[in-house]
Amino acid sequence: RLIEGPATRGLLVVVNDTAQDVTESIMLPSRYHRATDIHTKKPQLIAKGAVRVTVPYEDAVVLLLE
Repeated sequence: RLIEGPATRGLLVVVNDTAQDVTESIMLPSRYHRATDIHTKKPQLIAKGAVRVTVPYEDAVVLLLE
């Protein structure tokens, strides 16, 4: 789920409700050029307008988008 905030910030919440890890590329609106995992503080690469996210089984990843 993309939760857009004021101006050029937002949160991307990716939830995995399966029994295995899942990796997906998620297309982002063009205004976002940087993604940071809010728990690990690690930057995530945005390539060709998409961010690749790996979510452990029965877990969630939240990215700060700027």
